[in-house]
Amino acid sequence: MPLPLPALPEGFDLQDLVQTLISPWDDARAALLAAIASATTSIYIADYGLTMPDLVDALIAKAAQGVRVVVVLDHTESTGTAEHPLVLRLVEAATRTPLLSVVIATSPTGHIMHLKTMVIDAWLVVDGSYNFSGKRNEEGAQAEVNDLNIVPSRKRAALFTGRIMALHDWALTHEARYQVIGPEATIGARPPDGGDVAPSPRTTSPTPTPAAEPERTAPDALTNASASPSPAPIPTVVP
Repeated sequence: MPLPLPALPEGFDLQDLVQTLISPWDDARAALLAAIASATTSIYIADYGLTMPDLVDALIAKAAQGVRVVVVLDHTESTGTAEHPLVLRLVEAATRTPLLSVVIATSPTGHIMHLKTMVIDAWLVVDGSYNFSGKRNEEGAQAEVNDLNIVPSRKRAALFTGRIMALHDWALTHEARYQVIGPEATIGARPPDGGDVAPSPRTTSPTPTPAAEPERTAPDALTNASASPSPAPIPTVVP
């Protein structure tokens, strides 16, 4: 049952606060990259199918610039021929960049991790049916009919950040067998705590064997524990 709509000023609609793009008519791909470019403190991503090389490059560059970047990817897609090379690129970058964390996960029920969500600077949420996929506009999510919504909301950002980090930490504990190991470190350890979520010890020990994994239980959302910088304008792309 939907929640009752709060009283709104006459003529005002909630969609006035949201930028919605529908591919292939709107350039959702450009809007997605613009959102990443706007980040100054943190980026949290949970994505089912990540096959955009330029998006991966942008995430690596942001982490190198001091932006906290957390990426949670679906296990089934991460092993595919299109996505796996990009996973390895992220993993290699994470060995050199403490602010970048890459985790492979499933649903706590053992099914797929199907989110296509990004949280920027603890106030801007990008989500919808749009996978972060395709090397160019003529392929992947941009060539399909998908929606991408850019929503300025600290409460929504806290909700998704909490779920993403709960899944991140749960996967490290329960799905060690899926994590990709870099040449110098275990990838998937939490970045240094940046204040966006409740603190948690950084994982530095070698990946345990599957037999050592605890019983599967659904993760609880973590709480947003601090204020974030004043929001910048919503990244806007004119179709």
